[in-house]
Amino acid sequence: MKPIIGINMSYSDYKNSGSIAPSFRDVYKVYISYVDVVVEYGGMALAIPPYHNLHYLDDYLELAQGFLFTGGDDYPPEFYNEKKHPRTKLCHKRRTDADIYLARKVLDTDKPVLAVCGGIQLFNIALGGKLIQDLEHLEIHNKKTKILDNKHNIEIVKDSLLFEIFKKDEILVNSAHHQAVDPAYIGDGLRVTAIAEDDVIETLELKEAENRFFLAVQWHPERIDDREHRDLIFDAFIDAARRGSS
Repeated sequence: MKPIIGINMSYSDYKNSGSIAPSFRDVYKVYISYVDVVVEYGGMALAIPPYHNLHYLDDYLELAQGFLFTGGDDYPPEFYNEKKHPRTKLCHKRRTDADIYLARKVLDTDKPVLAVCGGIQLFNIALGGKLIQDLEHLEIHNKKTKILDNKHNIEIVKDSLLFEIFKKDEILVNSAHHQAVDPAYIGDGLRVTAIAEDDVIETLELKEAENRFFLAVQWHPERIDDREHRDLIFDAFIDAARRGSS
């Protein structure tokens, strides 16, 4: 059977020039690359809306065999007791509340997790860590253009899931972000397993994984143009979900 992979979604209010903004025009959204990559590697994509009633998410926790946490706008710094940076672009409160709830609930299970870009930041703050709200140097991390990622190397800790997947201590990744995990405030139970050339944190894993697949990465493997790279990560993730569902 195809493992069901839950994918969190964004939320957008309908904007118009008039005084009336009907709620039925609001939008749940997930980028096509996240859905397509799950299907491509043998999973069944289950989009999870950021419901206002968070308990509606509990059914998805039961149904899904694995979870892919997506990127997006920035999480509110109030979650880690910081003031908003001028360049912080907040995601909608509906998504914020749903993501924090879902992340913490998923951690209470043994189900596989792959967290991408904003996903690594989400799990760090969900476990009590903090973020750097805006990197002073964006040369290798921010997008080259609106549609073109940057690229840079990262160094991998050998005793890690990421090293087990790639069998290398250095790989090339794509990059499109302006925030990052704060190395002075790593979430409880997490450990750093890869860093960029400038020491920006690129991967977090669980300290006590107990053979669970949990990989939080700062880059975008779902859209990287290196097919082998994408194969290695998503074959491992989907296979972990498949084994857990059998």
